[in-house]
Amino acid sequence: MQQYDKNYFQRYPLSGGIKGKIFSKVIRKKEPIFRFLTSNCKKGRRLLDLGCGEGYFLGFAEKYFKCVGIDISSYAISRARENAKNCDLYQGDCKKLSQFKDGSFDMVTAFDVLEHLTQSEKAIKEIKRILKNEGLFIFSTPNLDSFGHRIKKEKWVGFKDITHYSVRPKKEWEETLKKNDFQIIKLFYDYLWDVPYTHFIPRPIEELFIKLPTFILFWLGIGSGKYLGENIWIIAKKS
Repeated sequence: MQQYDKNYFQRYPLSGGIKGKIFSKVIRKKEPIFRFLTSNCKKGRRLLDLGCGEGYFLGFAEKYFKCVGIDISSYAISRARENAKNCDLYQGDCKKLSQFKDGSFDMVTAFDVLEHLTQSEKAIKEIKRILKNEGLFIFSTPNLDSFGHRIKKEKWVGFKDITHYSVRPKKEWEETLKKNDFQIIKLFYDYLWDVPYTHFIPRPIEELFIKLPTFILFWLGIGSGKYLGENIWIIAKKS
């Protein structure tokens, strides 16, 4: 789709230096999720990354799992082929996974994806179908309870992206998962990383004292409270 073109994926340029290295290690690798998967799932199991984007997470995951990625963007898939050379990659809709057989995956990840779907529950039904029994579904999505939302309102990161159609309260995600036979085994929040939050504190100061600690705490796997995280992260198991 044209709205998910090169400009969309490169709208947040990666800075160099120490901050850039931290960003790459922590955010692109989804460090606490990656550690959970490698600790709880045997090497060689099958993983599907929905909305795989430019394939950075898959580039790490393919060293441990048999990985497949799907994204609706032709640009993203072309970049993912460079970053995840040992993965099977498909351009397609996350709500229509007919190319995959029932029970064909041990894990499905969807980082910052469900909020982009007009029919997010339809995608969850498909995820349930293609997962094996007791397979894992891991996703992140904007947190409506965050102070960032309260401070920024319509300029909040969860709303300023015009392709976000399904920004929903935590309770609705929990109910949808339960209705589709998923049991939540872990839920946590990240931190306030969408700087700037004020007009009177210089942005470099907010970067240093808000955003940088966020990366470090997230890497350590230390979640915040529900008001301090811009995203909810959920690990669920198919019953």
